[in-house]
Amino acid sequence: MISNVAVVIFCVALLLMAMFFIWSIRKKKERGLIHKIYLILAGAYSIWLLALLGMRVVGEGHTGILFCLDAVTNSVGVFIPVLSLLISVVFVKGYERLPRKYYALLILPIISNVVIWTNPLHHLQYIRFSIVRSEIIFGPYLAISGLYSAACLFAGLIIMIRFVRQNHSRLYIMQGALFIAGNLVPLTVSAISTFSQNSNITYTPISFMCSILLAGIAIYKLHFLDVKPLAVQKIMERISDDYLVLSDKELVISYNMSFVRDFGEKYHIAENKFLADCVKEIMPHEKAMLFNLMNALDSCRESGSTITYEQADTVIRTDGKPAKNYFIVEVTPLYQEDKLSGFAVLFKDVTQLKKSLQQLQDNQQRMMEQEQLAFLGQMIGGLAHNLKTPIMSISGCVSAIRSLVDEYRESLDDPQVIKEDYEEICDDIDSWLEKIIMSTGYMSDIITAIKGQAAASSTEETPNQQFTVDEMIKRSWLLMRHEL
Repeated sequence: MISNVAVVIFCVALLLMAMFFIWSIRKKKERGLIHKIYLILAGAYSIWLLALLGMRVVGEGHTGILFCLDAVTNSVGVFIPVLSLLISVVFVKGYERLPRKYYALLILPIISNVVIWTNPLHHLQYIRFSIVRSEIIFGPYLAISGLYSAACLFAGLIIMIRFVRQNHSRLYIMQGALFIAGNLVPLTVSAISTFSQNSNITYTPISFMCSILLAGIAIYKLHFLDVKPLAVQKIMERISDDYLVLSDKELVISYNMSFVRDFGEKYHIAENKFLADCVKEIMPHEKAMLFNLMNALDSCRESGSTITYEQADTVIRTDGKPAKNYFIVEVTPLYQEDKLSGFAVLFKDVTQLKKSLQQLQDNQQRMMEQEQLAFLGQMIGGLAHNLKTPIMSISGCVSAIRSLVDEYRESLDDPQVIKEDYEEICDDIDSWLEKIIMSTGYMSDIITAIKGQAAASSTEETPNQQFTVDEMIKRSWLLMRHEL
């Protein structure tokens, strides 16, 4: 029947299941399809254990009650391998809603329930029922349900093995290994029980205890299916430098070694770790990078589109001096069946490009300065050439006026100098002053024209100015006069 050791194991398992259900109900986060299937699986397994404990309590003297409790164990037992297979399918395919075609897997378990509860009418499940293993005579249908359960476990095993071979993420390998072990244990025990006459009815539920425990660790401890497996494949097709894959809850799923070298070790970013937890482990002056990334993730979540920004990161060079690396960060949302499943983050190193652009700008600035200096030299040369003639003219006029002034002073005491002579001297002075005015006006026009030319050649923006054709011709004539 059921040993005392098995009773203790079942009671501990039921206590853990009760604690799990309470925790799951109080958990406020949204449950995915994978979590819902696991809850159904855990509930079915709990009913199985309760029925087995009921058989131990009832004892051997109540065959009818024992038959009903055994029917309960078989009723829920046929669903457990199917639920285990569905977990594998949902994980690999990334379903958030189970396609209708997979409901066909439940047809045979439903038929099995009908056969089990109507066994006294046809004896397809048991030809003779007994609590003693050697006295039981099984009906033909038991082989069908047994093969179907084994086929479901084997199919789930193959699906997970193929997935682990195709994906090389350490986290996925750990999750896949747990699930493979969880399927392999009950499959092995079922095979041994089929060919052994000394097997006990507690062996199969104990073996499924391993399956449920390992699946629970993969789902809840390792955050199984928080982001779809397809995310890694998509990001690998676009990878150029560093990449990081996050779940929709900002859990680190995968990254490459380049990311570890540039960011992972410095910011304590590791697989199966939330970004919020990474922030708590770094120094305050280093949190800007993670805050920028988390803000970009929030913007990406709200907008549903790719967010791009520039990130500067301080590194220590080989000579011990700090330097800055620059990255263009691109945060892309990952959707599965119109639901956000995670984020793909690409880090494009643009440090060398930024240095090249800065060098190009510096070269352009130097060229512009050289051109401005050359233009200034030409302008000064032209200005000197244009101003030399009027300055010499003014100098000559001043000398002539000085001579007339001296002549005027000497004639003051000369009685032979009459009024008309003084008027003639004044007329000559006026003539020379008129020439000075003309020369200074010419010099002013030259300076104004050259100043306008310098402003037009400047790189700085100047306000629009109005001018007439006459003014343009006059300025051109002034600038070209010495050449012409």
